[in-house]
Amino acid sequence: MSNQTNQPVRLALLARRSLSKGSSGQTKDAVPAHWDFAPKEGHDKGLILALPNGKLELEKGDILVAFAQDGSRRYWGPYVVGETSSPSWNSQNKEWQLVLSH
Repeated sequence: MSNQTNQPVRLALLARRSLSKGSSGQTKDAVPAHWDFAPKEGHDKGLILALPNGKLELEKGDILVAFAQDGSRRYWGPYVVGETSSPSWNSQNKEWQLVLSH
């Protein structure tokens, strides 16, 4: 994640987790999470996101949206992993990359 804006931003994730093997593709309990970023935080190299209970792995269909926290009502997204142009997959680093810009 790279916040290249001049605004404090909250990035929210609604992760879809599929049921155990043999399911009909339905989802159970979506896992919500969010991270807050200061203006320009991670603008050069980005920041790796994690969850308190371990490593974060985005999956196709997970939804990301970012909101400015300065009262401007600005937002970015929604982004659907694997379906929208962002976040983009970096095959060299084997990670998803999301850059928020003006």
